[in-house]
Amino acid sequence: MDFAEEIASIEQNFNDISFSLMMFIKAGNRAIEDATNKRNDVLRKLESFATLPDDAKLKLEINRNSEDAASFTILAEGENNKLTVFREGTNYDATNLNDDVNIQAKGNSFSLSPKDIILMQTILKEYNRSLTSQPEILFSMSFIYLIAVFDAFIVDILTAVLKKKPEILKGVNEKLTYKEVIELNLSGDLINKLVEKEINRFGYESIKEQVKYIKDRLGIDIEDSGATVDELAEIREIRNILVHNSGSVNTIFLNNVNNSSYKLRDKIQITPEVWEQAKDKLSKVVDYLYEEIKTKF
Repeated sequence: MDFAEEIASIEQNFNDISFSLMMFIKAGNRAIEDATNKRNDVLRKLESFATLPDDAKLKLEINRNSEDAASFTILAEGENNKLTVFREGTNYDATNLNDDVNIQAKGNSFSLSPKDIILMQTILKEYNRSLTSQPEILFSMSFIYLIAVFDAFIVDILTAVLKKKPEILKGVNEKLTYKEVIELNLSGDLINKLVEKEINRFGYESIKEQVKYIKDRLGIDIEDSGATVDELAEIREIRNILVHNSGSVNTIFLNNVNNSSYKLRDKIQITPEVWEQAKDKLSKVVDYLYEEIKTKF
């Protein structure tokens, strides 16, 4: 694989993974919204029964619509013993119904006491808390992985450039023992070792230092991509906060991010909108850096 193919593959890898993550986020968000809406619908109906008298009864009425389908209606017994329609159900498979059950009219019936209704409401509210925590976990994990993929892109494409143009390393203050130099020279791995050492050091730098390194060594200003250093720093620090401090803003975050809208002890929530904004910024950097490197090297 030549240099052009290698850097094209590195860029494509970021684009493929980030696109897959975006589809995952959207699908997960739709599923969560659907489950939440259904939960809220059931909860509203249960709440409407909470005002029924203590001796109120609920009745399930099943009616066969055809040989293999039936519909159901839930009825509530109110004042003057009148039955009030609570919800009409949709058709469902009736082939498994017990033939002994009279489903032509009032077939099976059941009753719920007010305590039963309150218990069901409590269960659904607990389920709602679970629903609100699940998207946070989903979006946070996807955000963290997105940053990891971006970091890998930067490291991989810089590695490719340094191996193609090792003269870029001139002036780097890196020490090797005589033994290392001789062994690496004999094995032909001297350049690879120097690049590896430089990349390891680069990987531990802040995003601000990394942007400066790329500008000084490669002559490419990442901010020309349309993403500012401050925006990239905030994205990186959000990732760090999610991993190391449960998403709670601390002084380290505020010291590393200029002009952040977050305040001390704010809880950072990763929504689909926050995720997509970060993805757009990182994609700008990836596309710009790839095009510049392809042209310059």
